[in-house]
Amino acid sequence: MGESYHNPVSGGGIAAGRHIVPAWASGLADNTWTEQPGTNFLTWANANIPAGAYQGNFPFEAIVDAFSDGTFDPVTGEAHLNGGGHNDGSCNASVKVNTRKLTYTLTGAPTPPSKYPPSYYAGGNPQPGPLVYPSGAGNEILVPGTSTVQGYSHFRSDLTDPADTAYNTPRARKTTHMYSASCVRNGVVHYFYYNYAEFDSKTGTWNNVDGADQSFGAQMVAANPNYGPQMFQHGCCAVYDTVTDRAFVTFTSGDSAGSWRSHLCKIDLATRTIESFIQITNAANYPLLPGSQLYQVGRKLYIFMNTPSGSNITNDTGAIYNIDTGVVEYFNVTGDAAVFAPGSTIETIPAVIHNGYVYRWNYSSAIDRNYLFKASLTPVSGAGTKANPYILSQTKQATANAAPTNGHLIYRRLWLDPSGAILVLPRANSNLYALKLS
Repeated sequence: MGESYHNPVSGGGIAAGRHIVPAWASGLADNTWTEQPGTNFLTWANANIPAGAYQGNFPFEAIVDAFSDGTFDPVTGEAHLNGGGHNDGSCNASVKVNTRKLTYTLTGAPTPPSKYPPSYYAGGNPQPGPLVYPSGAGNEILVPGTSTVQGYSHFRSDLTDPADTAYNTPRARKTTHMYSASCVRNGVVHYFYYNYAEFDSKTGTWNNVDGADQSFGAQMVAANPNYGPQMFQHGCCAVYDTVTDRAFVTFTSGDSAGSWRSHLCKIDLATRTIESFIQITNAANYPLLPGSQLYQVGRKLYIFMNTPSGSNITNDTGAIYNIDTGVVEYFNVTGDAAVFAPGSTIETIPAVIHNGYVYRWNYSSAIDRNYLFKASLTPVSGAGTKANPYILSQTKQATANAAPTNGHLIYRRLWLDPSGAILVLPRANSNLYALKLS
């Protein structure tokens, strides 16, 4: 089936003007899961990523599965994959997913294992170890205001000691988890979690991996010593606003500096400057929990917060930040509750927002997997204050055909085509699946 035209309701990026509906989205039945044959990521990776003695339990799978989600660019309709870390995998390849043609492209070659310094193999558990070269040279940087040395950030291209020069390789970020802490600006992917770095998907090169991340720690301490000097922590989320040319990153409690981190950071990517810390929760000692998700809808940012509920987590409260006015408002979702049991396959409920509705997929629940949670963004009541939040009404909407059962650590891996169809890559060893929203 060929492509067709669709005139979307809202503009911006590939949604501007008349959008050509990709072949895979043409003719989809509403709310019906459709597997896309021949799109298995791992099959492609085994054939197209250079083989090598990468460290970790499953290096190619980890690019998708290891607490890292593809960074979707709504301007181009492309998603950028890069991930791994710890015992999961050391292969730091970058891969582009063309969501219109359903193809994968290697945009950043992985660092060859022959260029790993001996310390990388001898780092103990978890692997890999710190990047320390035979001469003793490394990439450790003193965290401002502390005695803590931070390493693990990148492979080097500037080694001059004869004992080290065999390990020179194009600079590249070492793999870590990434959650959804990344965004795309003009083809450059900005990675915020742990060690900040930038990957230019057009040239296949890494930039600013030599410690620019430390400046964020210094800025956090300068703004408020209670924030602590650690960089953006696990479970943070990022979006890029093309109008203001700014990134917004959730400043979550993560692994350190806990309760004081309950903000949204507005960042000038050109200067890597945090312009403001926007208070989201109602008190400085109430944390914004990891996994709380961030979405842009027009000129507003919606944060769906993870909230403990006994042994489970609900994802039915949140905040709205108006990018242009700076006003923060609050909402609760009522009706069918979106609740999940956190574990090794799920840390939040992924969503897309389309035509005034948010659609969420609780993929780890055998009961909820064949439904979408659909909530209108038009409040049915409330004033938007903390004491009287907007109330959004939510219902469970059944889907046809069997939903993917192997979903693994999906944060925002629901990629929305302007026609109203979504793609999801449930996990590395899987085909893509499509579903038309209604």
